[in-house]
Amino acid sequence: MSILNVLLRADQLLVAVDTLAEDALTGASPSGAKLLLIPQHNLVLATRGSAQFFLRIYELALQAS
Repeated sequence: MSILNVLLRADQLLVAVDTLAEDALTGASPSGAKLLLIPQHNLVLATRGSAQFFLRIYELALQAS
């Protein structure tokens, strides 16, 4: 299970993601969590999974801008 917490106040935003998980079937540890600020869109991208997937989503966000 992945955990993503977002705490929002008028003056502050906190985004926290877990960095260690274990596959329930194989027991293998997947890649750690990824977190990236995208200031041109005023957003935070947070995901779990492969680095290639994360970077592809980031690339598409940049192309869209």
